Amino acid sequence: MKYISKFSFLIIASISISNYMQAQETTINSLMIEEVVVTAQKKEENIQDVGIAITALTGNQLEALGMTTSLDIVAHTPGLEATGAGGGVGATSFAIRGVAQNDFSSPQESPVAIYIDQSYIASPAMSNFSLFDLERVEVLKGPQGTLFGRNATGGLVHFISKKPSQDKDISLDITLGDEGRNYIEYAAGGGLSDNVSGRLSLATNKSDGLLKNDIGPDQRAENNTNFRGQILVEAENSSTLFKLENGDEDSNRGGYSMQIGYDGNYGGAPTDFFGYTPPNDIWKTSQDFESYYKADLSNINIVHERMLGDTSFEYIFNSQDVDVDYGEDADVSPNSVYNYESFTDVDQTSHELRWSWSGDNSKTILGLYTLDINLNNKTSQHGTVYFTEGYFYNLYANQDTSTTALFIQREKDLNNNFSLITGLRFNSDEKDYDWSSPDDGLNYKGSFSDDDIAWKIQLEKRTNDNLLVYGGISKGIKSGGFNTPLAPPESFSSMPYGAESLIAYEAGFKLDRDKSRINGSIFHYVYDDYQAMQFDAFVPLIFNAGADISGFEFDIISNPSEGVDLVLGISYLDAEITDLPVDTYPGGSSKSVVSPDLSINAIARKSWLRKTGGMVTAQVDMSYKDDQVFNIVVSPLVEEDSYAVFNARLTYVSPNEKFETSVFIKNLTDQEYRRYGFDTSAYFGATEDVWGEPKWAGINLIVKF
Repeated sequence: MKYISKFSFLIIASISISNYMQAQETTINSLMIEEVVVTAQKKEENIQDVGIAITALTGNQLEALGMTTSLDIVAHTPGLEATGAGGGVGATSFAIRGVAQNDFSSPQESPVAIYIDQSYIASPAMSNFSLFDLERVEVLKGPQGTLFGRNATGGLVHFISKKPSQDKDISLDITLGDEGRNYIEYAAGGGLSDNVSGRLSLATNKSDGLLKNDIGPDQRAENNTNFRGQILVEAENSSTLFKLENGDEDSNRGGYSMQIGYDGNYGGAPTDFFGYTPPNDIWKTSQDFESYYKADLSNINIVHERMLGDTSFEYIFNSQDVDVDYGEDADVSPNSVYNYESFTDVDQTSHELRWSWSGDNSKTILGLYTLDINLNNKTSQHGTVYFTEGYFYNLYANQDTSTTALFIQREKDLNNNFSLITGLRFNSDEKDYDWSSPDDGLNYKGSFSDDDIAWKIQLEKRTNDNLLVYGGISKGIKSGGFNTPLAPPESFSSMPYGAESLIAYEAGFKLDRDKSRINGSIFHYVYDDYQAMQFDAFVPLIFNAGADISGFEFDIISNPSEGVDLVLGISYLDAEITDLPVDTYPGGSSKSVVSPDLSINAIARKSWLRKTGGMVTAQVDMSYKDDQVFNIVVSPLVEEDSYAVFNARLTYVSPNEKFETSVFIKNLTDQEYRRYGFDTSAYFGATEDVWGEPKWAGINLIVKF
């Protein structure tokens, strides 16, 4: 193992540190069944008291599972998937219950919303960050349009940072692993005065390239730094939280592998169209163009809370500046065939005002929301085969988006432990779009105003303190937009696409037992004008179609005996895109992208108290994904067979819980599987593949001061 010497040093250091720590009585508490407080309805509630299908992972659980990126949560969330071009950095968007958007173009927004500390994240680049110093992650499934608004048709993923407090809290988290993996996280917080608290968080993530390039820099390498500073000012009836966040990356994190393919099928010839035979190893390549990913991300967030008599008032301000440069060798070969570069600048500002109050038997939230996004994108395509040597084919896309929304949600207690939840949101979107190809003398300008209403009606029944049963109907909405082709379209009439909406029918239950938690839900979605995306190499195209989605989810967390935690999650999905052109799609339908019929996740943990003090925990977790497709134009090249990934971890915690060290193995069986793939056989005689990480081992050290 390449880093065995570093591992040995850390292990020796761990023993030395633990010897200096004062021994205290240690008890075994369940990690997975701990009480989780969420803000799924814009207020703090126990997760089991909220009639929404939610998966929430606390900061402690993220540490125990070794999660360091936003994509890691997919493995342990039933019904959640992710798409991502270029090794996962060209774009990263989530899919929930078959509701997905796999267009990698910068102006597009996902139907699964991403939030960070109560603020909406429009740019896909902002979601591609390290999971550092988090309080928890919440995944809300199903339309969340009444409270969270635009582009939450399929649900949302909410990342919530650890907040400052008066309690002193200092921690250091170091992970070393194969292929030069080096992750360091530092956090320090505490009181600055009687009513002012602060918290500083830093994280660096580096690695050598997984994809070995014999004629240039290795690909799939990481090199990013993240910073977060927070100040909390508290008064008798109010508080204000200021947050400044910055992420910086300069890496070769992109990069594809390739397989020979002709006419949508594997093989057909020993080489691609240009005479190149790839190595018989998915982690070896020869790429003449150096893929790269450079990002400078900043995020300012202000949350002000105030009590005005019996009414709670909140104001949330957010400002984001996103600069991302990305380049890839799209033909994945040593030949100068076709290279793609994208340069994106996004400025985003939002304001949200909320009032909430309670009556004798009701709770109400009223809010106003505004959002402005300015996006400028340039793509540059070049390569000797498709273009002349030294020529760069440049395209430009600029889009201004303005959103205004007014929303209200009310929870009314009825007789016999019933409650009725009703919600309504009026949303108005305005978009101005400009696409141009100067060398072709082409320019398209478009604009539209799109007004729609999202709503929710849900009935809940609490039969006792431990069981919640709920059922309801809701409408999710997502406004229309404009395509961003990489070549002149046949007609500008294909540039705009219309708004989509869905009606969701859902019922579920949440059951708390003495040593277990059991949740389940069943759902059916009926779409109107589903925004389908067809990838046809140089002209990725979004158009309106239909969709019909049904499924169920079930998860159980159990603590059957002291020191034992068991977790099982199951998701079944039947997701079909309908009303498609029959000349392209036989039967007029297709399976939804990244939507495996069956997904299973499981965790088994066993902890023991050591006679000499401290605790040892052994953990195994797994994630199973059924067959899935990466494009609605289905060919064998975009079909991925089912697979399962296993991980193992062994952890020691000191008696006073100030010190923790772990050794772990990711992808224990070295399973080969694709996270994403493109069928480019008609253009290169090969595929573009993004493979999941191979087996690797590491050690983690956490010290709390």
